[in-house]
Amino acid sequence: MSASVARTDTALEQLLETNHHVQKTLNNIKEGQKLIRSEIDAMKKNITEVNDVAISAKERAEESEHIVRVIQKAKKKGPDSQQAIDAKDVSRHLLAEDHTLDNFYIQLENNFRGSEDEIKKKQKVHLKLFTNSKVDYQKFPIIDLGSGRGEFVELLTENKLNAIGIDLNEQMVKRMNDKGLKCELGDAIEYLEKSDSKSIGGISGFHIAEHIPFETLARLIAEAHRVLVPGGTLLLETPNPENISVGAFTFHYDPSHLKPIPPAIMQFLAKHKGFKKADIIRLAPEMSEKEISNASKNSSIKNLLRRVHGPRDYALVAEK
Repeated sequence: MSASVARTDTALEQLLETNHHVQKTLNNIKEGQKLIRSEIDAMKKNITEVNDVAISAKERAEESEHIVRVIQKAKKKGPDSQQAIDAKDVSRHLLAEDHTLDNFYIQLENNFRGSEDEIKKKQKVHLKLFTNSKVDYQKFPIIDLGSGRGEFVELLTENKLNAIGIDLNEQMVKRMNDKGLKCELGDAIEYLEKSDSKSIGGISGFHIAEHIPFETLARLIAEAHRVLVPGGTLLLETPNPENISVGAFTFHYDPSHLKPIPPAIMQFLAKHKGFKKADIIRLAPEMSEKEISNASKNSSIKNLLRRVHGPRDYALVAEK
């Protein structure tokens, strides 16, 4: 019995010693885990700091570009540069900015664009972009550039959103004000240039991109990115040249149109100017995809139907 007890005692001692080593190893592992977590936390902090620096540098660069644009514009208006023509000088020749034709342009919209109720009904598709947003629009308003008859401003206002229209047409501005809507007479680019950075919650522009030179559109999108708050939305709707009936025919109903902008170019431009997300939403098709699919099994005929009867407009939806 004594030999058996001795062996048992020895086995117990070895087990206790093994347990001690296991416990010591576990403690070392825990200490190692703490060290690794500490290192990971430090790395996360460094990454956050680097991201903050990158964002700050990007914002400073954006501010610098804005200042350069303003200075260059001021120089062009100086007495030593009388022959220099900026984008606004070019756009003064557009019908929409010739106040002697304000009434003509109102009638043009009434005849070829549709009634205000029809336009509001079409624009409702965009409403959720703003009603579902976490941006405080009471503090940071939505600015509708080239607000025209004010359909979208009215739609936003009806949904308790703080919206302001900007338009060069004196009669349209007065018409909106008479309806109790907020609207100011002015140039879209100049309004954005005079606005503080991160001071606007959302920006919309319905059928204005096709009225201005591409260089001006690039400036507009760059300024929009600067003045929008983080999470703010830029919405630009314009005729869709993917539809050849639009690009070759109906686009030219408006004499103040310059040229259509392909969706891919608009999307690329928004990303190039800093928007973290830029989507294209195709709108107002004459034939739905289901109708096109049912019309023919031939892929070439389907593509032709899309080009002729597909979406007539599209919207750029870009988020800062």
